[in-house]
Amino acid sequence: MNRYLRQITLPEIGPEGQRRLAEARILMVGAGGLGAAALPYLAGAGIGNITIVDHDTVSITNLHRQTIYTTAQENENKAALAAAYLQNLNPDISVRAVGEKLTPENMERLCAGYDLLLDGTDNFDTKSLLNAASIKTQTPLLTASVNRFDAQIGLFDGSKEESPCYHCLFPDLPTDARNCNEAGILGTTAGITGVLQAHIALLYLLGIKEVKSGDFLSLNLKSMRIEKLRAPKNRDCAVCNNTCGETQLIHKAKNEKISTASAGSPANMRKPELVALKELTGTTTLVIDVRQPEELRADPFEPHIENEYMSIPLPELPARLSELPMNRNLALICAGNIRSAQGAEYLMARGFNTVCVLDRFSL
Repeated sequence: MNRYLRQITLPEIGPEGQRRLAEARILMVGAGGLGAAALPYLAGAGIGNITIVDHDTVSITNLHRQTIYTTAQENENKAALAAAYLQNLNPDISVRAVGEKLTPENMERLCAGYDLLLDGTDNFDTKSLLNAASIKTQTPLLTASVNRFDAQIGLFDGSKEESPCYHCLFPDLPTDARNCNEAGILGTTAGITGVLQAHIALLYLLGIKEVKSGDFLSLNLKSMRIEKLRAPKNRDCAVCNNTCGETQLIHKAKNEKISTASAGSPANMRKPELVALKELTGTTTLVIDVRQPEELRADPFEPHIENEYMSIPLPELPARLSELPMNRNLALICAGNIRSAQGAEYLMARGFNTVCVLDRFSL
């Protein structure tokens, strides 16, 4: 117990808490920027059984943020390297590496039998699969995302009647967020977020009451703004309300499309321009946020926008065209520029000529 003496001294942990950690079984999917930051603290704290799933290999561009790897390990599997690192850090725990990609075919096999699933991935396809696996295996999911200076961390347990799943908060499961390769990332953003994810995991496994399913953190690590929100259960959720069959459960969130915004858009129609927030300063442009209400509550954009602002979720756009002025500049915004581009194209196809996409990453 000498290894854990400093944390056992905390009255919230003690010998009983340390026993709980030693008996815990966790699965981390993704050993990149988030996983590489979270895993050493989870192993160091004495989590008894850790499995790491990642099919990816180390590249030189990873090393500014994935600091458990070295230059000499380029092109080697991350899961195997991370497992070896953790086992060397704490030989008293069990660590297993799985060099597979999470798929609909293997997700239940890989995700069953754990106390907590941790999402360290950078794409919404895998997050969707983990959300479905969380519900299917009745295992809580602690998910994290980073993009440029922004980060989000949420704890979900959609298999329980009163607890939301990831899809409850993000019903469109946007494919519009770019990964670190496309949008860029400061290494410390991934590091801080991964360590905070590990911290929340430890609090949850220790049974500390301040951590509950539905907790959602939104961080901007440029302005140092951190908000804690409560994600509600969506009774109409297509994933966790038990109205979908098993195949739909796995694929529904991933494949869901918003047809209303693309219907009737000519293939040769010009594309809307992408503009930065500073370009709208001093103009009369009306900003339209096409995200879902749950997203607005979790990550409000309005405080950062000086222009007139209104919210119209993308699926409601066709029914609310009469609310929009034809003779005014319109700028649409969403979580990562795809839904807003779809909405802008829809408006342009219906005679709104001065429509642009407000770059979410310029806020």
